[in-house]
Amino acid sequence: MIEEVGRFGEHRLAVRPPALRGVLVRDAFYKGVGRLDSTALVQHLRSDPHRVPGLAMSLLAARQRGGDISNDLLLDVASQANSDLVWRYLGYVDAALSESLLVQHPEAVSRAADGLLRSRPEANTSSSPPRRWRFLVGKDDPARRSIKEWLEGDEPGDSESIPRRRQLLDAMKDQMDKAAATAPALHEWAIALAMSPNVDAHRVPPGEGRTVVIYRGLRSLDQLQQIALLWPRVLVLCQEARIVSGNCGRTIEDWCFPGRHAQAGASEEMRTFARSMGSLMLTDLQKLPACGRACRSWISQTSVRAGLDVAVQVDRPFHRIFASREAAATDWQKQQQRREGILTRVAEQLIELGPEQALGALASWNARPLSSTGTNGSDRTFLYYRLAQSAADAIEWLDVAVRERLDPSHLKPFLDVAIRKDSDELRESLLSMLTDDDYARYRQLSCIAIISMAAPESDLLRQALDAVEINGHTGTFVLSIRAKRSHRSEIAPTRQV
Repeated sequence: MIEEVGRFGEHRLAVRPPALRGVLVRDAFYKGVGRLDSTALVQHLRSDPHRVPGLAMSLLAARQRGGDISNDLLLDVASQANSDLVWRYLGYVDAALSESLLVQHPEAVSRAADGLLRSRPEANTSSSPPRRWRFLVGKDDPARRSIKEWLEGDEPGDSESIPRRRQLLDAMKDQMDKAAATAPALHEWAIALAMSPNVDAHRVPPGEGRTVVIYRGLRSLDQLQQIALLWPRVLVLCQEARIVSGNCGRTIEDWCFPGRHAQAGASEEMRTFARSMGSLMLTDLQKLPACGRACRSWISQTSVRAGLDVAVQVDRPFHRIFASREAAATDWQKQQQRREGILTRVAEQLIELGPEQALGALASWNARPLSSTGTNGSDRTFLYYRLAQSAADAIEWLDVAVRERLDPSHLKPFLDVAIRKDSDELRESLLSMLTDDDYARYRQLSCIAIISMAAPESDLLRQALDAVEINGHTGTFVLSIRAKRSHRSEIAPTRQV
């Protein structure tokens, strides 16, 4: 149906339903011998920013239905419209337009990802990953979501997911050096996604816009076996990784703990196969250069929790310090007592090493991204208090902790103990923490420590008060560090009693 729309005298026509617009535009302007010249009309419509998105959608629909419209015109209009809906539609039109998009507008690839992932260039072969992957690697969350939905297949649990996983790994191999260097997190995320054994998707049934169906569970045994065959390729792709990422760790845990997804819906044969594959993964993971102390500690904890027989050599002090909480423990008080006993014995061993060696080792371990594989080291602050209380010279340990740039929460126990005995060495340490820009992260700690001293030197107290602001009211207040000024003489703190 064609009807007149707009205000009186505008003479605008609208074609409904919208699906017919592409056919009408194609037949009138872009197909056949008697086609009309659309140049002037397109320029007129492009002069109104509010009409450009509609123009782009109509031109794309005409091209999709066989209209002879150049790639350059379509990309120019889409760029001018700059609409997520337009870019998404553009990715679905055809392979030739997709290739031009990749070359001329790589910045828009993530917005057109849904269609790009499903188009099939004629020049592409099964052994050569599509060019579009080169641009999707390293993009943002919408691109991740598009890749995940594409990988899942048309329906949750679709067998088409297996060849698409191979294609994803081919693309990662093709871009391994570039992706691992420029976007390591996304590179590792894609590799972990290819090995995922579970179904995790949601769909909106046609005609039921308010209904969302969530699908979760393990894949079929046949699909699990085919995914397991991809593991050697994944190991090759992980050779250059700096660490074993959290995504990879969670995927391996999914194999080790199939009950997370299957619950009562998986056969014993599926569970047995998944656990055996998880055991193999934990064993092979130790061969990677990225599998350091934290990774081996996580492997040990995971194998114990899953009841798997995996041999792993751990760094014992590190393993004790950074062990995660026991998720299955029911008596938290006994677990806390056990944990404190372990950390007390570790503190005794570290005290014998002296502050330089002990805190140097702790600083290097803390610098590693431990959380990537789940080794968070519960109650580590207790260890630092044990070290501070057992040290013969707390100020010496404090100075080493400052030089090693421990986290403020880990340095605080040494400061709490050292401040109990006022001395010239303590004042020098506090002054350095307060005024040295290299130790700015400790400025708040030092200010609070100086203000809480029984009899601080007046000059030291003045500098501490100059560096903070007291915000709040009676009963509630916050000490915040002032921005450091170039001329201290300009600082005129206001004190209110």
